[in-house]
Amino acid sequence: MFFMNKISGVHIKIIACLVMLIDHVGAILFPDAMALRWIGRLAFPLFAWQFAVSWEMTSNRMKYTRNLLIFALVSQIPYAIAFGYLLDLNIFFLFVLGAGVLALHQLFGSRKWLGWVLFALAGLLAFVLRVDYGFYGMMAIAIFYFLRGDLFNMLIGYATLSVLGMFYFQNDYQWISLFSVVIIAAYNKSVRSPKLNKWLFYGFYPVHILLLAAIRIAARGV
Repeated sequence: MFFMNKISGVHIKIIACLVMLIDHVGAILFPDAMALRWIGRLAFPLFAWQFAVSWEMTSNRMKYTRNLLIFALVSQIPYAIAFGYLLDLNIFFLFVLGAGVLALHQLFGSRKWLGWVLFALAGLLAFVLRVDYGFYGMMAIAIFYFLRGDLFNMLIGYATLSVLGMFYFQNDYQWISLFSVVIIAAYNKSVRSPKLNKWLFYGFYPVHILLLAAIRIAARGV
């Protein structure tokens, strides 16, 4: 493929932010424009994969987890305003749970089978706590973490999860998220990344959904 092994992790973050923006424009402003939601299916797996890679690469996992928690808390009110989910928790909380699972996994000896069990249990907790993407999201993180470096098995694992996701989310288009693996396959850690402040990516989530909610309220009064 033309772009195979041609993009960096920062490029993938930028793509993820763009497709997430498209998804949320559809969800918040144009709920009947399903094409926007289809495109948006690519966002979460890209962020989940980036989380798995970042966990391996970060030199200070405690600080990384702290930053995730801070932005989970900061994002909760914008999330509730934008989507009306007063009792649900935003996607940052999913990654906080993921960080907790990976920390426990390392503490208990990093046995892979135990990691899958811990992720499944955390997925049930995410479902009960009504964290965005819930059980599905936790298992996606597990697939991208434990199968990183094994593109074929990662593809099979996420393909299976994507099909099951159509039942989990009760829609018939979750399978589109599988195409995110094509973007992930283009990753090459040796490719030079553009210099962008990491806080731009942390802040993009709460800022853009708050702005979209403000536009909706200004246009419709709700």
